[in-house]
Order: sequence, then C-alpha cells, then structure tokens
Amino acid sequence: MCLKEPFLLPTVLSIVVALMMHHG
Repeated sequence: MCLKEPFLLPTVLSIVVALMMHHG
C-alpha cells in the first residue's frame, strides 16, 4: 500500500470517526 496522498489517511480517519459518531 503506497501512501502517495498524505491527505488520504486523515480523510479516511475523519470518515470513520464521523460514522462511529453517527452510529453510536
């Protein structure tokens, strides 16, 4: 897995956090 986009990881984390907040 090549992380060429440094914004990809924080974006995914933000989405996961948002989903977790919505679910619980």
